[in-house]
Amino acid sequence: MPALSSTMTEGKIVSWVKSEGKQLAKADSVVVVESDKADMDVETFYESYLTAIIVDEPSSVHPLAAKSVSED
Repeated sequence: MPALSSTMTEGKIVSWVKSEGKQLAKADSVVVVESDKADMDVETFYESYLTAIIVDEPSSVHPLAAKSVSED
């Protein structure tokens, strides 16, 4: 998950808005994350597919870089 604030050290996945295999449009909300300050929707930057959910809800995770795979 991306860091949602400069002070975020851990986030909790509250709920997945989209399910595996769904096509995502740019700016679609994918997951709701609870940070140290608020619950926030995490949106896509590109058109893509949600191929796999590897962390179930509710789960606490540390922020990392966003992961994407291109099949050009």
